[in-house]
Amino acid sequence: MCRRPIYFRGFHKVEEKWNEDAWETRCSEVFEHSVEDAMENMREMLTQWPPEFHPFFTRKAMKDLRMAERMFSSLKESGFSSEEIDYLLNETDFYFTKAFGSYVPALPRREKAPYKPVVHKAMRFKKNNVR
Repeated sequence: MCRRPIYFRGFHKVEEKWNEDAWETRCSEVFEHSVEDAMENMREMLTQWPPEFHPFFTRKAMKDLRMAERMFSSLKESGFSSEEIDYLLNETDFYFTKAFGSYVPALPRREKAPYKPVVHKAMRFKKNNVR
């Protein structure tokens, strides 16, 4: 029996919605995994240290979770894939809270551009201003 591919009017919109939902699910799983890792690390630290140090480790864990949540939301808003989000959250010490967008660093006002456009000698003079 031969099966034809599924296609109907408006299929592309439905397929985009499915892909968006799958991306959302994968991203939430990545964030869940990073939260679980942070909580596991905190539990390990609490078992190793005396009770008078527990407030320090719980505050540190909460601060790290807040930073991870900010970073996750900014990465998600920027449109990163779930694999990239997983790598940046769990494998690196990279941290940012703003979307990259079309960010181009501006040169300071007094600093000149590092290159000079090449202009042919004949183009320096106006057409009617011949020497």
